[in-house]
Amino acid sequence: MNSRSAPVPDRDANASSSAHHKVSRAFSSATLPPPEMPAERGALAVPTRLDDWIVPPDTADQRKRGRGSARRTETMAQQLTDLVEQFCNFQQRGKTEGGVRTYRWILEQFLIFVRNRYGRLARVTDLTSPTIQEWMDDMAGADLALSTMRVRQSTLSSFCAWLVKRDGLAANPVAKLERPPHHREPPKQIPGASIMDALVEAAKARRRPRDVAIFLILRYTGMRRESVATLRVQHLDGTWGLRGVRVKGGKTRDIPLPRRSCSSCRRMLNGCSASRSRTSARRSHCSGPPGAGAASARHARR
Repeated sequence: MNSRSAPVPDRDANASSSAHHKVSRAFSSATLPPPEMPAERGALAVPTRLDDWIVPPDTADQRKRGRGSARRTETMAQQLTDLVEQFCNFQQRGKTEGGVRTYRWILEQFLIFVRNRYGRLARVTDLTSPTIQEWMDDMAGADLALSTMRVRQSTLSSFCAWLVKRDGLAANPVAKLERPPHHREPPKQIPGASIMDALVEAAKARRRPRDVAIFLILRYTGMRRESVATLRVQHLDGTWGLRGVRVKGGKTRDIPLPRRSCSSCRRMLNGCSASRSRTSARRSHCSGPPGAGAASARHARR
């Protein structure tokens, strides 16, 4: 048997009608705007206050682009790659091709550092003093020479100064940093004076005046090997030294030589001239009249 009591038709109908009437009255009072309060002639009507339990919906602010608070700023920020290319094209007007290529390579090293550190492409906002100092510390941790770090910092400073002139930066962030100390010391790969003196003595023992002159020039001028290899006779200027020598960057310089090196170069040139004279005389003596060689060959075949 079912223990539930049977519904009473009249009582349930009255209860349902009463509840429906209360909900309708509450809904109508909440949704319909209240009548305006009466105002005097010529004054604005003042609306009545809404019920206290009606509050605005709790909705989040609509995003304009992407997700995150700084997504729109990051998307619109200019990349440093294009600016580096513009800077290198600007430098081509006053620099050599090798110098511009060095500028581009150094700036690319900074871009690679930012990409490895932050996992994204470098932007103009990354040109700050803390970021550049982190790059310098990273180079110091890699045991780079102070001269190398100084050159790279100077290149980045030139790039930042170029951006300041074009309103890309408010100030040069490298100006706040401490420059690496500049010590004038010879590179480690250059041989010392004792080694060069031994090479000169070995060339003298072998009676090679050309090698003696080359080693003396390297010993007392510190010229690059490429510059020494391009020397010609017209570069030698009496007892003064060398004139119009092609050096690094495609430029020319006048390089003085000590008396010992100048005398060795003159002896080498005199020896070469005498050797050429003897060789020419020997060839002219052995050649004979024209056609004599062919006649001798025909006579030998008979």
